[in-house]
Amino acid sequence: MEQPLAETMERLKINRGDMSQKEIQIILGTMLGDGHMFKQKFTRNHGKRYPINANPLLRLNHGPKQVEYMEWKMQGLPHLHFCKITERTTRNKKYNKIYKHYMTTSTTHPFLNQVYDMLYGGKKHITRHYLNKLDALGLAVWWMDDGSLIEDTKSKNARGWLNTYVSFDENLIIVRYLRKVWKINCHIARTNNPNLFRIDLPKSAVARMIEIIRQHVEQIPCMKYKVSLSNNIEHRFVNWHYAEFNGEDIVRTAQQCAEVAEMPTRPNFVSGSQK
Repeated sequence: MEQPLAETMERLKINRGDMSQKEIQIILGTMLGDGHMFKQKFTRNHGKRYPINANPLLRLNHGPKQVEYMEWKMQGLPHLHFCKITERTTRNKKYNKIYKHYMTTSTTHPFLNQVYDMLYGGKKHITRHYLNKLDALGLAVWWMDDGSLIEDTKSKNARGWLNTYVSFDENLIIVRYLRKVWKINCHIARTNNPNLFRIDLPKSAVARMIEIIRQHVEQIPCMKYKVSLSNNIEHRFVNWHYAEFNGEDIVRTAQQCAEVAEMPTRPNFVSGSQK
C-alpha cells in the first residue's frame, strides 16, 4: 500500500534534494505529531545578537520512555545533523507536578523549507494537500507520536485516539482523508478544550490502523505498545471485517460511539447537533 517514491515526489511538487523516501516520511509524519519547526532569526556571539539566514530547524521532543524512538528518528535522518539530546523539565501548575522530557534540534535543509511552507502560513495548519504526501511509514510515525490504544479488559474490546488537538475543520479534513485513502472508519471527538478536537477510532478502525502500520512500528522496541493488545483482545481482531461507512457520518453522538465501541458512554463526544 506504500506509495512509490516517484509518485510521492510528483505529488509533493518539490525538490527533495538528497532526501530518501524514509527521511521524507519521518519528517512528514513527525510534523503532524510531536515535531516542531521554527526559524532562528538571530544568533549570539559575545553577548551580541547577529541576524542569520532564517531557515527552519526541526525540533524533536519526547518523553523519557521514548528516547529510543527519538534516536531512531535521528538515525533515520542522516541528511540532518542533530545537537545532543538534552533533558528538560516542565511544571504542570494544575496538578503541581514536574514532568521530564527530552529535546534535540536539527540543522536546516532545503527540504525543511518546503515542508515549512506547506504547513505554516503564520500558523500551523493541516491540509489535505499535505496529508496526501503520507505513505504507511509516515502514517506510522504520526500514530507513534500522537496515537494511543485504550483497552477495556472487562468487555475485551479496544478503541484508539489520534490526539490531533487541532480545530474542527482540520479534524474534518483528517477524518475524510483517513476514510478515503486508508479505509480507516474514524470519527471526530471533543477534547477538554472546546476549540480543539481529536480523532476517535472504534474497534474496526483500530484493527485497520494496526494492519497498516504494524511492520514499521514493531521495528522500534519501545514503541511496540502503540500496536500491541492483550492476547484475548488481539484474537478478536483477526477475523474482523472493516465496517463500511456511508456518506458523511463523521461526527457521532455519545450514544452512537458507545454502541460502536461497546464501552461505557463518555460525555466528551461531539453530537450531530453541535457540528
